[in-house]
Amino acid sequence: MRRRPRRTAGLLALLTVSTLSACSSDESAPAETTKAWDVAFAAAETAGAAPFMASGAEAWQSSPITVGPLTTDTTYGAFAACTGDGSLGLDLAGTAVTVDCDGQGHRVGELIPTTGDATFKVTDPNDGPSQWGVAVTSS
Repeated sequence: MRRRPRRTAGLLALLTVSTLSACSSDESAPAETTKAWDVAFAAAETAGAAPFMASGAEAWQSSPITVGPLTTDTTYGAFAACTGDGSLGLDLAGTAVTVDCDGQGHRVGELIPTTGDATFKVTDPNDGPSQWGVAVTSS
């Protein structure tokens, strides 16, 4: 068996140079994806609606999300956002709304909880929604 030290040394040098050039690249890490609940919260802030909590989930998630504590029989505002494609039917504490999945926040109505919390859930995903989020506001 004959050794080929030059070939091995050459490959090792090439790997070292490739690794070093990859490490010294000026490319930044990919930006974290904005979450739909952050979009809903920002839309509520922009509208001057005083958001104080936001929550959401992946559109395929079938389990409801409960937010609170909220004051019983008090009127709260709600903004929703959906990313991906199509639209998304949501049940917002008993109020049915449809949100376009355009990555924008939309005022979707009012919440009047009858208990100390509110439950949100997906009722109808249409044409590939990705994430959804709801911001609750004091006005």
